[in-house]
Amino acid sequence: MKKKYLAGILTATLLTGTLFGCGSQSTHSTTAPAPADSKVESQTTESVDSKAQSESTVPQETPAESQVATPTAEPEPDYSAAYAAYLAVLQENQRYIIAYDWQKSDPDVTEANSKPVAFADVYGDGTPELLFMRGTAGENGAYYYQANLVVCTYEDETVKTLYDDHLDVAVAGGTCCCVFAGKDKTLYIYDSIGDEGVDYYYHRLAASGSTLVPVENIAHSSYPTEDYSSFEDTYYIDDIVVSHEEYEKTKSAWYDNTDKILLSSANDDEFLVGLHREQGSEALTYNEAIAKLSELLPSSSPVTDSTSDSAAPAELTAESIFGALNGKEFGFASGVGGWSSELTFANDGIFMGSFHDSDMGDTGDGYPNGTIYVSDFSGRFEVANVINDHSVTLRLVESGTSEPVGNEWIDDQVRYVASDPYGIVGGEEFILYFPGTPMSELTDDGRQWYQMPRALSDSELPQTLPCYGLYNVNEANAFFSYD
Repeated sequence: MKKKYLAGILTATLLTGTLFGCGSQSTHSTTAPAPADSKVESQTTESVDSKAQSESTVPQETPAESQVATPTAEPEPDYSAAYAAYLAVLQENQRYIIAYDWQKSDPDVTEANSKPVAFADVYGDGTPELLFMRGTAGENGAYYYQANLVVCTYEDETVKTLYDDHLDVAVAGGTCCCVFAGKDKTLYIYDSIGDEGVDYYYHRLAASGSTLVPVENIAHSSYPTEDYSSFEDTYYIDDIVVSHEEYEKTKSAWYDNTDKILLSSANDDEFLVGLHREQGSEALTYNEAIAKLSELLPSSSPVTDSTSDSAAPAELTAESIFGALNGKEFGFASGVGGWSSELTFANDGIFMGSFHDSDMGDTGDGYPNGTIYVSDFSGRFEVANVINDHSVTLRLVESGTSEPVGNEWIDDQVRYVASDPYGIVGGEEFILYFPGTPMSELTDDGRQWYQMPRALSDSELPQTLPCYGLYNVNEANAFFSYD
């Protein structure tokens, strides 16, 4: 089905230290025939004594010395194009992957610890697939409270998307879900979601042409009776109601076929949680995935880290500064909880952005699916003064929101409340840091806002800032660019 361009890379030991088996070596030896006039007498092998006797009584001629070819190693495959392609895909989706910040990847933690990327040879043909979760925007702005599972492969010198569909939603603690690989070389997805009742879904995916599609589905619904005195359970196989026994038989067969956990979020399936605790998972943080792929690229690779290819303009004028910022996208988030602010610069210091914060426990009549606080905002900065070669002070001279703060509306059983733009509100003076700024020049708060969404320890912080930073001096908040 696919060319084995990546045969041997990204084995299941990606997380345990052995990276990408890269081909094999074989040694070939040949023996030259003895000259035509060479006579080699046969030797008996019936016993050691008879052999010794034969060697002492039968004249032996020395055979021509064997000629052994010098071992030659097969060249290891060059996977640079594939590594670079996957690296580029992750970098292009950075903002969406990081926006998936409500995930609880490990079964024994209560806080979000997002590990939204994995590599796995789904088909068992030696070609690894790239899997990642990405936040998706709601209808009322560029905020993220849903997430899609994306599965990609490398084929015909390009990355192809096999699967891209909704899987998780930031309702209360988020959907419980798990992506796992089967011994039958197929992909399985489990997810559950509860409100008044609970629905549990299991899907088996298989190849259909150039995509992955569900080929078998089982489900279990548990809802209260009309008088709420008990719960009523219904079981399905491919949308057909079946007995509890039939459902459990199919689910048990899937369990027996389970190979390894790939991605997980607040997983509540007892078997899969137990397997996760026992074996761990293939899940990586965004930075871990970038680092693993970057290590495998030769130093001469044309692919560069897009977060570190910018620098301050040669002359720090308002025109050059805002020209460099034009089109840059910034994000402000903690990496914990379903909130974030984002802004994009246009010409002359003008910016536009959006904020969202989900509270799915805040429900009421007409909005059983919770409340989301949103803000679509815009404004303009002016350059106040130059601090040094790495940073300048900006002054916020205009700002506003598209909806009056406090306005409310209900859409799709969710209440939306127009809010202040978090990260911008309360700010008058901002510090703009250019890529290459020594990390030591940032305030402690600024460094923490860089660390938190990236899950970086102090020892993992880069020496210099690999992107733009925008620090709200009054509120001690910080935005950082995605590029």
